[in-house]
Amino acid sequence: MVQLNRGQRKHGYQFRKAGLVRKGRVWVGRENDRYLSATDGRLVELVVQASEDICHGPANSTWARKRIEESTPTILRVVYSLLGRHLQNNQDAWSRVSMCLEWLPSCVTIAGLLFLPTDLGGELRNNGHYEQFKYHYWGYSTASTNLHEVEPSSTNNLPGPRQYANGISKRPLRPRLLCLPQDDGGIVIVNVEEWEAVHGSLEYLFICYTTEQYSHESNEDMDELHRIAKAATRTAGVAAYWIACSCMPDDDDQFEDIYRISDVVRGAQALVVIIGPSPGLRPEEGEMLRHLGSRLWTFPEVLLSPSGQPISIYKRDCPPDSFRVLSKRNFAIEAWGDTTVSRELIDHYEGSIILSPLELVSIALQCFPNRETTRYYNGDLSYALMGLLRRRPSVNPNDSAFEAFCRLSWANDSDRVLERLVCMLPRNIDQPWYEINDFWGSHLWDIEPLCQVVGFGGKDTVIMSGAFGAPIRWTSLEPVNMLMRKTAKRSVARFALRSTPGWIVIGVMSLAITRSRTGTDAYLAFTVIGWIFTGLYILVMLASPYLISILYVGKTWASQPWLFGFEGYMEIGEIEQLVFGINLGRLKWSPYSSDLSLHVSQNGECVGKDPTCRESTAQFVSAARNSRYGELKLFTLVDTNTLTVTLFRARRPPVAMLLCGSEGGMQRALLCSYDWKSQTLYRENVLRVDTLVLDKMSRVDRFRLGLNRPMAETADVNGKPKVAFIGLGAMGRGMAIQLLSEGFPVSGFDLNPMSLETLLAMGGTVAPSPRECVHDASFFICMVANAPQIEHVLFTESVGAVFGLVKDATIILCSTVAPGFPQKILDQIHHRFCRPDINLVDCPVSGGALRAAQVLQSFSQTLYTIDGGLGCASKVQLINQHLAGVHIAIAAEAMGLAATMGINTKQFYDIVLKSPAHSWMFENRVPHMLRNDWSPHSALSIFVKDLRIVTSEGLKEDFPLYIVSAVERLYQFAARAGYEKEDDSGLVRIFIPQNLSLISEATHRESHAADHERTSRVICLMLSIVHECRDILVSLFAIASV
Repeated sequence: MVQLNRGQRKHGYQFRKAGLVRKGRVWVGRENDRYLSATDGRLVELVVQASEDICHGPANSTWARKRIEESTPTILRVVYSLLGRHLQNNQDAWSRVSMCLEWLPSCVTIAGLLFLPTDLGGELRNNGHYEQFKYHYWGYSTASTNLHEVEPSSTNNLPGPRQYANGISKRPLRPRLLCLPQDDGGIVIVNVEEWEAVHGSLEYLFICYTTEQYSHESNEDMDELHRIAKAATRTAGVAAYWIACSCMPDDDDQFEDIYRISDVVRGAQALVVIIGPSPGLRPEEGEMLRHLGSRLWTFPEVLLSPSGQPISIYKRDCPPDSFRVLSKRNFAIEAWGDTTVSRELIDHYEGSIILSPLELVSIALQCFPNRETTRYYNGDLSYALMGLLRRRPSVNPNDSAFEAFCRLSWANDSDRVLERLVCMLPRNIDQPWYEINDFWGSHLWDIEPLCQVVGFGGKDTVIMSGAFGAPIRWTSLEPVNMLMRKTAKRSVARFALRSTPGWIVIGVMSLAITRSRTGTDAYLAFTVIGWIFTGLYILVMLASPYLISILYVGKTWASQPWLFGFEGYMEIGEIEQLVFGINLGRLKWSPYSSDLSLHVSQNGECVGKDPTCRESTAQFVSAARNSRYGELKLFTLVDTNTLTVTLFRARRPPVAMLLCGSEGGMQRALLCSYDWKSQTLYRENVLRVDTLVLDKMSRVDRFRLGLNRPMAETADVNGKPKVAFIGLGAMGRGMAIQLLSEGFPVSGFDLNPMSLETLLAMGGTVAPSPRECVHDASFFICMVANAPQIEHVLFTESVGAVFGLVKDATIILCSTVAPGFPQKILDQIHHRFCRPDINLVDCPVSGGALRAAQVLQSFSQTLYTIDGGLGCASKVQLINQHLAGVHIAIAAEAMGLAATMGINTKQFYDIVLKSPAHSWMFENRVPHMLRNDWSPHSALSIFVKDLRIVTSEGLKEDFPLYIVSAVERLYQFAARAGYEKEDDSGLVRIFIPQNLSLISEATHRESHAADHERTSRVICLMLSIVHECRDILVSLFAIASV
């Protein structure tokens, strides 16, 4: 059990994964946030200092939080409290009086504290360097740049020479197969190697097309494609052509052929593009060409086609001699949307401008992701890029796109592109690794790496070595040693203060001796010596505040390097007060370290400014206080070496700073969180720090680095799962509030801002979309109005809830829908969206309700279960709504009749409650009628929708619904009258159109007792008969529905 320190607040979320986790031979325990202690390298639970607003905000983290506590020694606190206004040159008359009054008590306090051994100046640690980051990755690389570092069990599977350690594939000089047109109009597919062995070399055309325009499944499309290809071959005067539909047979080498297309097009005499709409469509030529240009493989085919040779463009159904010729440059203008960037690659392959390998890879990475393709392997993006480079690793179907790119980078002289890539700060933290869009606008070639990639560790991580690093201290502040000039004044002050304990001891002992023995000159000397030393001690103590200020206040030339971090934002004066005990303007905001940094010009000098002066940053600071787990949070980093403060954003508190490259005279510093289970550091942010930081950091030998840390599934620490609630109407809002009162964390979404504000006020959280609402929620309660809204909430592209549901989540449908609808929804979730782990509960009950019982019981007074599987609960709910709707209509009709007949409606209501004609709906809805209160406790539109479903199901079952059909028309009439969004008790107004307030007014009537009783008895009898008829019909309908 974790013991919390005073002022420490436990984390709000815990990792969902149960059981113990092992970290090698070092530590075994439950999954939680931990870091490597800078003292001994052991794993320690992560506790983060936080500002007051974060500490008192929502518990939205997996790490514990605590208040920031000042670390200044007590003696200095006393001195700064006494002389603070004077040292800050902010003294007025009252502060001088206050200082005089407090001087003597302060001196007495200091006198007592000086007897305790204390290092007032802070410890000089590590020879004036940052703490050492005690981390080393001891595991093997999944793939290594050096063959001798491969795990011994894997060496037998690797080729011998070092250059083939990553499986460099052999480049084919010629295609495997080609199509030879025959004189009779047919074609022959020949094996190129065998044919050339007999007939000599064979020139050919490369045919470029897209299967979306020419389907491989259509014989008509294939015949037309070959007709045009043969015509183009004869026009070009060559003997053969290469076309994918015929020259890549379905055999074991087919996938290899796909990634060797670049070699095939390099060997071709010319490139021919065939475009054409699918049968029945006739778009313009430009649109067809742009559609072809959006294909991923068209890009390398055009780039690598023979230099100086124009591209011939043919269309479907065109005559053999009807074609158009385009140069590569003009093809880029007409077919590609990124002409500005792709033109640079065309110039490179045309030989007019030669790019360096680094520029080639960087520009290609900007172009390839914009193209579309049918994905064969996860690494297709990198394998398409592979065709542009000289050396190519073998295709590995298990590689991700990033791992395939790593292999490609190592195989080629790419100027350490990976080392440069990890130093980039994405403009959007969620952007994929291949989008090289640095926040500071730098290119890969602007960065000079300081470390080296030596392998990759699987799961999109790389193994690196040689970076400079230091840990970030989150748990507390430490006294900071300050280097100041050794002046004569400081030397005298230091001697006087350090000697005082000795002086008072000598003085007291001397006076004690003279007190016991008097009358001789020798003892008189002891008296004089005693008073001299005691007097000196008193004088020094009276001057001690001033002497201490001389020692520890003044021009600072250097300070002990520390990296202090805390969560949240504070003004820089408060930060300096906490770090140094007094605000003397030592700390400054960093001018351009993070994406939040801000600077201004003062007297021609660049000066850092409070980032919150920018409105967007101030808004983020406010929003970060209530951010949810997994969203960006705000952190502050204090560097006592450069005396700067940096505000930055991250999802988790980074535990280390790693300097991996330099750019523009600054060092690129990766702020990394630590996953101790896999010994992986994950990039959370990238800062630009001063170069002088390098001299104070030690090297980190070998570390495993990931660019994006996977989001772990979490649960609330109180043991109750998170509930997502969509549909916060009159009923849904009450249910959500009930869940909050039971201790469930609730996230809500609704189109009504007032409902969201109510949920926030009650302690819930809100989300901008269904997908974000269900993030990290074990249960999703859907309380919208109807079936189309349920489908919209669940399945809307990119924002639907189904795209954000965690593994094994449970959906609870609380809307009244047709009995077959829940099964239809579940089938779509399981099959269309491939989420068989999702459970669906047909609320209020279903066969799967055990998983949801805890949640259901929290917002329902009684929980029933019924056999029959998914949809049976909806049948029960429909019949329940059948009864409820009819009851309300009968109650409304009876009250309208009573009021029209002159009966006191309040007395009539009391009589019915005691008669057999009583019903729960009569008891609940009639008080609204008596008060003329139509505020929507249950909207009339609900019964318009529900009774429509009831009558529809009756038709399916071929069961006559005489009563409910008539009642349904009543509700529809009331809705058309404008009562749809008001309470369903307002149905009574269609019975009394001449006076809509008649029932309320009739509560004050006086009537003859005998007449009143007789009339009431007649209406009660009518109600009883109607109830009996209704019950019989409903029972029959229920039997028919089973």
